Amino acid sequence: MRKPLLIAALLVFATPCFGDAVIRGVIWSTPAEARRAARARVEIAAEQVKPRPSLYPAVSHPGPPPPSRGRLTPMPVLRVQPGMRETVVYLDSIAPKVERKLGDRERKWRERPNYRIVLADSRYNPRVTTIAAGSMVEFQNLDDIWHNTFSVSRAKSFDLGKIRPGTMDSVWFDRAGLVNLHCEIHPKETGFLLVAPNHAFARPDSLGQFDLPKLPAGHYTLRYWNPSLGEGKLEIDLPKKGDLELDLAFQ
Repeated sequence: MRKPLLIAALLVFATPCFGDAVIRGVIWSTPAEARRAARARVEIAAEQVKPRPSLYPAVSHPGPPPPSRGRLTPMPVLRVQPGMRETVVYLDSIAPKVERKLGDRERKWRERPNYRIVLADSRYNPRVTTIAAGSMVEFQNLDDIWHNTFSVSRAKSFDLGKIRPGTMDSVWFDRAGLVNLHCEIHPKETGFLLVAPNHAFARPDSLGQFDLPKLPAGHYTLRYWNPSLGEGKLEIDLPKKGDLELDLAFQ
């Protein structure tokens, strides 16, 4: 498993909101991609503040200051990154009051009472699942053959035995950590279940963009993980005003 590299671009942009703010950003599969994005940000930022020629002749007396153009967020040139959707970005800990609020909201929006992983076409679907500690996961066999799901991971060790076609079993995950899923009948059948410590987690899109839930200002430990690219860690400070934007990269 390769070690991560952080290409820092900790940019705080002023917004009209106060209190809760958002941690958002882009995670890149390679340092080269992150450096390219950082250069693009600098070039776009420079272009945004470049002075424009005046349409009026210069005057000798001081006039009123020109109207503010506002502070524009330089946007990187994004591109699709294969496998980036399997990344998980999460925080080590948040305030209990905030966790209760996020948990209530997640349960309200959830389509079914529990998370579900389907065994179909001899594979786990989805291959990577993210839940918060204290959640139940259902394992449903939609194939016409028998399957088995077990794990010897430190976060959760279990064995559901043989799951016949059309049936379902469930497991309670109360400890944070990575759970590797295996099938005793089909050794090549593997999956990953990342149990986050709380509900402050996100899954990037195919471009690597992610947004964590709104959080109060403070110090946080951010972690990111991908089954093929490894994992990383970053200490961050969320300001009282404005959102925090990050560029992260695996190596």
